[in-house]
Amino acid sequence: MSSSQIRFSRWLCLSLLFAACSVAAQLLPPNSEGDLATIAQQLETRRGSSQNSALKLQRPMDAFEVRMVLIERSLQHLDLHIPEWDNDELGLLFMDTLTAAADRGVRIRLLTHRLCLEAGSECTDQEGQLTLLNSHEHIEVRHTAKSGDQSLWFADGLFLLMGKAELGNASFATQQTAEQPELLISGSSLSEKRMQFESQWNAAEITNDKADEEALSQQMQANRELLMAQASRLRAFYYYPGRWQQQLFSWLDLMAPSDTVR
Repeated sequence: MSSSQIRFSRWLCLSLLFAACSVAAQLLPPNSEGDLATIAQQLETRRGSSQNSALKLQRPMDAFEVRMVLIERSLQHLDLHIPEWDNDELGLLFMDTLTAAADRGVRIRLLTHRLCLEAGSECTDQEGQLTLLNSHEHIEVRHTAKSGDQSLWFADGLFLLMGKAELGNASFATQQTAEQPELLISGSSLSEKRMQFESQWNAAEITNDKADEEALSQQMQANRELLMAQASRLRAFYYYPGRWQQQLFSWLDLMAPSDTVR
């Protein structure tokens, strides 16, 4: 190898190392307070030498409730990659829940490919729902051209849910398959997954569209009125106050040590 090739190889290695370090430096540290931190710390103690704790979610209700727990109990930050977000009842329910988290100061970053107005229709943001989210001072939405085949839900840097790409009524209408169950993870693998998300986030298209305050208030009210009108259809998904305690602390008994994460 010539001296010029050696110099180039060293430059390339240093460049890659610098890029990786730059991405890692952007990651917010895991939260050390609150219920999610308490459970994560106890899971770390229980798993011993294993790198992670993992829980496979095969019932639709479990997949729904874990998402709600992660949103409601996060204190600092939520990083979400949701390739397809349906503008139906459950899509609006999650939008409302995320907005409530942002209202209490949680920083939310949403990476998405498209928002679907109706099943089978062209996926656009004609009703301005993503613009609505992006208008909140604690929420930033970016678009990626690559849709992806699964969603990622990072909560406070402590838990990761890897699940279906779509978010909406259809996401929770059928059982998860044994070959591709949704997976809740806590442990060392989160660092690598968060760096992958960070790289995708930095490469994504920045969304500058924002609604003015009056339009924001009107659309939020319209969304909530729609949710109230569909209350009977959503009854199976009601998430009453205190339900998170039953779900959250059951993770201690259900999450098993694991050294591999798909």
